[in-house]
Amino acid sequence: MKQDMIVILDLGSTENTVVAREIRDMGVYSEIHPHDITPEELNGLDNVKGIILNGGENRVVDGAAVDVSPALYDLGYPVMAIDHPTAKCVQKLDALPDEATLKKFVFDECKAEPNWNMKNFISDQVELIRQQVGDRKVLLALSGGVDSFVLLKTLKIRQGIVPFRFELMAVHLNPGFDPHSHTALLPWLAREGIPAHLEVTDYGPQAHSEQNLRRSACFRCAWLRRKRLFELCARYGLTHLALGHNAEDLVETFFLNLCRNGRGDGMSMCEPFFNGGLRLIRPLLLVEKKYILKAARQWELPVWANACPSAGHTARSAMAETLSGLYGLTKDARRSIFNGLIRWQ
Repeated sequence: MKQDMIVILDLGSTENTVVAREIRDMGVYSEIHPHDITPEELNGLDNVKGIILNGGENRVVDGAAVDVSPALYDLGYPVMAIDHPTAKCVQKLDALPDEATLKKFVFDECKAEPNWNMKNFISDQVELIRQQVGDRKVLLALSGGVDSFVLLKTLKIRQGIVPFRFELMAVHLNPGFDPHSHTALLPWLAREGIPAHLEVTDYGPQAHSEQNLRRSACFRCAWLRRKRLFELCARYGLTHLALGHNAEDLVETFFLNLCRNGRGDGMSMCEPFFNGGLRLIRPLLLVEKKYILKAARQWELPVWANACPSAGHTARSAMAETLSGLYGLTKDARRSIFNGLIRWQ
């Protein structure tokens, strides 16, 4: 069952989640999207019944007020503007609406039905996952670190719950610093009933060798591992390759690309390769590390130490230290950065 939806466009408000929660409390689904959403992207959302332009104290950036595409007003959706003086709609408010005003907009003007509840929402999400992964073969790249281990355990649990079939296989490419580091993995996989491909490589020593002095050791090792993973996906006829990147990885990658390459790129949750024959997925991309660590402790996963000599001395670890200072600027800096990139993602 597809729920009717009210779309909230963020034009600098700090109260987007408040408005979204009030609408959901009325039994109507709502989502928050960035102000620069295109008309095509908005039309691509399911069952949109109305739009709220939510402005506020942060609507002016570098001396210019952010605004939506003028074409959004021509899509035919009812529009309400909150603290956004330049809005080109009839209903413009200076502050958050009271319950009666919001109800009138949602039900009388947007004609939304109160058909949202968690059961219906979960049903829709399960159907979405079924369309993306159902009857597919998923290969999970297991480094031995906490992120990929938690992802593998999570997918194994979900495999027995979701009402559709998908196969799961693990692969571990030992980088070669300690060929026996993954010994604890074998009995754990056997107990969980997870088929696996385990392989000892020389990617780590090769990346740190004199032959690779001109390139980053991390880049070379990651490139070799990615190439081998693609080969194994083809060998085993797998359709999805799952990686354990988390929310911290998303933030660090975004700032690394911004500072080193001048690009505002992060990570994608789903990337097609080989004309769609293989999809690289990152199911934990919006999950913070603290929750992953808590799950690993609760499940008593046999995580082992990283034997790479570059561990803790990489550009990514340096960026993590830089970001820790940035998070200390205000009490909400970390949460604001995470929320901003998650909405953008």
